[in-house]
Amino acid sequence: FDAMLKKIGDSPTPVVALMLTINQHGPHDVEDPIGDYVKRFAESDRAYDAFLTALERRGRKAGVVAFGDHQPEFTAKFIEDQRKWYFTAYDIRCVNFACGKATSLDTRTKPLDVVMLTPMALEEFGFSLDDFSLLQRKIFRDCTDDIERCDEAARLKFNGAFAQFFD
Repeated sequence: FDAMLKKIGDSPTPVVALMLTINQHGPHDVEDPIGDYVKRFAESDRAYDAFLTALERRGRKAGVVAFGDHQPEFTAKFIEDQRKWYFTAYDIRCVNFACGKATSLDTRTKPLDVVMLTPMALEEFGFSLDDFSLLQRKIFRDCTDDIERCDEAARLKFNGAFAQFFD
């Protein structure tokens, strides 16, 4: 968080910062993995709060997306559905401005496929989406925002769109 504050400095323009925090990432204490994870999570939570406070004090607009890419490895024995191991936990914050209400689905209360995070955050920050991101959003909303629920036709449509826009 300190490195990000230094990187954005006193920029007079709005800032969008996408960060992956790894403090609570494994490996965890073998004797007490849950306690170790919770301790690290509390440390990360305090650091994130201090980061958001520092951004707010700057007085400039800042969009922040914090996310994780998977559940802790020790939870595998508690979560039978392996797809759920990779559900993305995330937080979108609009600092010194109001977030938009871009999401038509209530995605904040259910797992999100990480490929949807960037377009959703950009909409929350008030940016217009490009054609690829609009198509991506439509495809994944048709799949209830989960690539694993998409049928083969939707996956092919997404892959074709990717090739069309990024050939």
